[in-house]
Amino acid sequence: MSGSLSEDTIQRKRPVHSHPEEHLVPASGDSSGRSFRMPPRLNSRIRLSDLPVRPTRRRVICGCMINHELAALDWRIHELEAVVDDFVVVESVRTHSGNPRELLRLELDPHFAYFEGRLHVTVIDDPPEGPDAWIRERSQREAIWTRGVSAMSNDDDDLVIISDVDEVPFPEVVDRLAYACFDTPLCVRPHWFNFDWDTYLGPWPHASIRFYPAGLLRRLCDAGLSAEIGSCSVPGSEVKGLMGWHASWFGPDEILLDKLASYAHAQDDKDRLAAAEGAAGIHQRRISGFDMYGERKKLSRRPRLPVHANRIAGGPLV
Repeated sequence: MSGSLSEDTIQRKRPVHSHPEEHLVPASGDSSGRSFRMPPRLNSRIRLSDLPVRPTRRRVICGCMINHELAALDWRIHELEAVVDDFVVVESVRTHSGNPRELLRLELDPHFAYFEGRLHVTVIDDPPEGPDAWIRERSQREAIWTRGVSAMSNDDDDLVIISDVDEVPFPEVVDRLAYACFDTPLCVRPHWFNFDWDTYLGPWPHASIRFYPAGLLRRLCDAGLSAEIGSCSVPGSEVKGLMGWHASWFGPDEILLDKLASYAHAQDDKDRLAAAEGAAGIHQRRISGFDMYGERKKLSRRPRLPVHANRIAGGPLV
């Protein structure tokens, strides 16, 4: 799509809701963070329907990191545009594995002109040095809040979603949580797909899509605990059921090989082996009927697919 829309048009396409003048879920403690306490370690699972409903809708801001997964970002934004107010994307001048990286310059990409005014890009030009890829990965995820969302959110009542670019919650779940009362993180477990929408593997092993009240993240940073955001270690409750999609290892061979060389797992033995096999190896893995590493066989059943599933390069839909 080329060109851009006027700000009036973009505003009309945002989710329709009003902001309360007073927070309906007030933050506990003072704004300095001195009285902040980490939420208790919870192993609980809750039903979405059990969450109390509030009279007004929160503003919703959705954040992720990106390397070169433009199709995944395009899918993510289109899938959630009706229920998310603003999207934050964080990219870095280095990959997690430490290689120099050319910036995408999404603000100049005509494919994303449709979301002008709602798509906000943050660039990390000073990533951590050293050999530890996980330090860079966690630092970039932390920056979704510290350098991205926090700069545009001044309301503790805002709802912040943080997940990988290829992890997308069901839109109706986002909308329900925008109207829900909760003050500790909630985590959502997605359905797991590899390579294409036909290779369904069941539940993703982690409840990896996280929903935070903005006030909690702000107080966490005030208390000097922002690294907990990057390590996904802020305790929370899991919402029962599978309520999203994880489109893992989607895209053409060059994107998958780029990921193998770039992400924090790049030095793991199984990733080094996959990278060494090159495009021919990727092709064999695609047609094997298993996940990327030959550990999980695809299932015969398949859950509902995203409305905009064809926007991510995962092969033909059947």
